Amino acid sequence: MARGGITKYLVLNARQELNLKGINPTIDAIRSQLGNTGSKTTISRYLKEIDTDDAITSSDERLLGKTLSKMIANLASQLHKESKQVVENNNEENATRINLLNDNIDTLNLKLSDIDAKNKLLNEDILEKNQQIEQKSNEIQSLHIKVTELIEKVEQLNNRIDDKDKHIDSLEEKHQHSRDALNHYRQSVKDQREQDARLHEQQVQQLQVEQRNLNQTLMIKQDDISKLNTDNTRLISDIKNTEKEKKQFEKIINKQNKSLETLNNNLTSMKNKSISSTEKIDAKNLQLLKLHEQIEELSSKNKETEKELLTAQIELKTKTEFFEDIQSKMKVN
Repeated sequence: MARGGITKYLVLNARQELNLKGINPTIDAIRSQLGNTGSKTTISRYLKEIDTDDAITSSDERLLGKTLSKMIANLASQLHKESKQVVENNNEENATRINLLNDNIDTLNLKLSDIDAKNKLLNEDILEKNQQIEQKSNEIQSLHIKVTELIEKVEQLNNRIDDKDKHIDSLEEKHQHSRDALNHYRQSVKDQREQDARLHEQQVQQLQVEQRNLNQTLMIKQDDISKLNTDNTRLISDIKNTEKEKKQFEKIINKQNKSLETLNNNLTSMKNKSISSTEKIDAKNLQLLKLHEQIEELSSKNKETEKELLTAQIELKTKTEFFEDIQSKMKVN
């Protein structure tokens, strides 16, 4: 762990330790003893001050008595110990703060992982809903084709009924002519009239049977159309339910965006607190910046997801209007 800075007492202590080890206390040796911290210029300045102090101390010691010199030496030693203790306490406090920052970063990483997992699930749900919408659209298109075919068949049946009605009218007209002729020749051609009447009655009965069959066919086709209308109503209900689910997904995405904003605020606060820390805290700040970039990417992805949801909603509305238009045309027919 890098120290917050070097002091004159630290340089003095390092020089004394090197002297005890029998090592020449050069500037490089003292800087190595201090953990490769502090500039050489600062160390050199402190060494000069210490040499000056030693010279003054030596001169004073010759002037002062042994007792006074001993008291001063003890006082200097005590001050040195106290300053060293203060430095160690500061180092421990800095280490505690760094550990807290590391714990907070780990917590943020867990939250980001959780958010990534939730976003992945949301994307999968959205993809599934889009597939369902596409499937419903295909079903609606297929129903539209069936309805068109049924309409064409009904028109054909109506044309056939019209032809049969014209045929009946023609037969009735012929029958009227026959009756007129028979009125003129009733006495002479009575048997022939009765035979024609029976033939006409058979033809009318046959036409009535055909007409009943056509009416039954029309009823069956109308039942099919009613079933298709029921299926269309069910599809409209499914589409509305899908829209409700999409709105719920949009609410969930909004909550996720708020959580991301809260994380951004927390990361910014952590970044401000770590500005005055040492080199390792600076490294952690770089990690926080990377996390911030990842959060911005997540926000961008969420915005893209919202755009996709809006596009799907517009497409769904267009298909619903198209389906309602078809249904209204069926009602008119």
